[in-house]
Amino acid sequence: QTILSRCQIWFFDSLGAEDIKAALLQRIEDGDEDAQVLKRVSFDEVALLADGSLEGISHILKDLDYWQVIKQTLDNVFRGDLEKGFSLAREIGKDKDKLRRRLNLMRICARKKMHETQTPDERSRWAIFLSNILSAERMVFERNISAAYALNTSFLDLATNPPLNSFTT
Repeated sequence: QTILSRCQIWFFDSLGAEDIKAALLQRIEDGDEDAQVLKRVSFDEVALLADGSLEGISHILKDLDYWQVIKQTLDNVFRGDLEKGFSLAREIGKDKDKLRRRLNLMRICARKKMHETQTPDERSRWAIFLSNILSAERMVFERNISAAYALNTSFLDLATNPPLNSFTT
């Protein structure tokens, strides 16, 4: 208790993309264990996936191929190809060790799509999907709901959900 009463909590802001890119470049110059992989990847993609932190860069580098799968699948689901989404949900649900990282990649992708989309209707669909992924994470990790089930319902909304402002009375 004595030691804890003297501790302070410090909060740090997230790193910006340029700071992350500079740190990645420094890792290459220092001959870091990930240097060979870093030489072949897009720093912009890695900075996006780092989400403001250098923690877990090695995992991010291992997940880059899967990042491409997630982006492509979410685009397909957005255009109505639910089978691609259901297949991804089954695959993700099988690997409990990587589940949290895979859901994080989906969240990052949905947030990126929401910000890049030009039309309000599409932006609304991505925002709903992002919210659904956050809810799915809670359901999977706090209530032990099947990951495939939670993701399937999220994909169904992404593919078929009408935009919020399109309802008529």
